[in-house]
Amino acid sequence: SSSSSSSSSSSSSSSSSTTTSSSSPASSSSTGSTAESSSNYNYVEFVYNLPLPSTQFAAAEQKAYIKAVATAAEVASSQVVIYSTSQLIMRRSVSGKKLLSVSLAVDTRVASTAQTYATVQAKLTPSRITQAIVSEVTGAVIPPLSARFR
Repeated sequence: SSSSSSSSSSSSSSSSSTTTSSSSPASSSSTGSTAESSSNYNYVEFVYNLPLPSTQFAAAEQKAYIKAVATAAEVASSQVVIYSTSQLIMRRSVSGKKLLSVSLAVDTRVASTAQTYATVQAKLTPSRITQAIVSEVTGAVIPPLSARFR
């Protein structure tokens, strides 16, 4: 998985759109998760924003995230790939006070077949992903800032 840092002066927007891409799976993420390489897949792609800095998204957290997404999509963990991550820094003013927040945009892809694409996509809602993350990370409440599908 590749990482990069970027700054944004406005909050992330929640929008929904989807992209179907048919190809062989990308290289493995840092947690070693890939879709099987013997077949072509359609990927449900989305960006999920976690309210934490990139320094707190180490291998164990990435593995838990992948398992949670797999649970939400009802697929095997091997079908979930973290394609990239980007740290977002948002600055805004509220009641005259300047606020700074940091979040991590996780570009995620879930492999599916042409026959299962719509089903997998329908299951990957921000609410289901959040519930799966909360279940996976005992005691942690990690609400999404936004999720957008391409």
